[in-house]
Amino acid sequence: MSRLDLCDSLQKQGAKENEPFAQYDGLAGVEVRLTDRGREASGPFQFDLRAAPDADRALVSLTHDASEVSRDVYHVFEFPPIESSAGRSYAFCLEAPEAELASSITAIGTSEDWYPEGEAIFRDMWVEAGGVQDLDFRLGYRLALWEELAVLSERLVANKPLLCGARWFYAAIGIAYIILLYALLARSIPAREEDVS
Repeated sequence: MSRLDLCDSLQKQGAKENEPFAQYDGLAGVEVRLTDRGREASGPFQFDLRAAPDADRALVSLTHDASEVSRDVYHVFEFPPIESSAGRSYAFCLEAPEAELASSITAIGTSEDWYPEGEAIFRDMWVEAGGVQDLDFRLGYRLALWEELAVLSERLVANKPLLCGARWFYAAIGIAYIILLYALLARSIPAREEDVS
């Protein structure tokens, strides 16, 4: 991963967009890796979530202050869940039309194309993007408990060989653990002796 050393985003008349692809219903946030690069950043910047980069209106529009951004962390943009977001593409845009170069913040990107379906678009920037393919971001979802368990089981078995790649294997381990825990507790609690009168 490389920093956008040449590209200060969220700047005067500047915008950065990236198209996340929602895997699940309930898209409720985007975390974008931002940094103040050791400067005293100040001033408002705006996050817009759109159906497409060139969409006329934003689905979500949030305003934050650049002073909230600290050194090299994921900045969270939370919004009410989008119930039917699974399988849909979105674009997010970060803009700060009033920012000055000396007090701007930087979006972190990568020179590798981590998200081939998406594209980072740089508009009206002070300097060139320096070979950046994608911004560094993560999506957040608000899922029901059973959906969270389904996602966990998917991730447990992803790219694992043999038995470790089978969901039933982890279910069997969980059941065995519960049985052994019960047996251990049953043996450690002494049986009550009945009073003989």
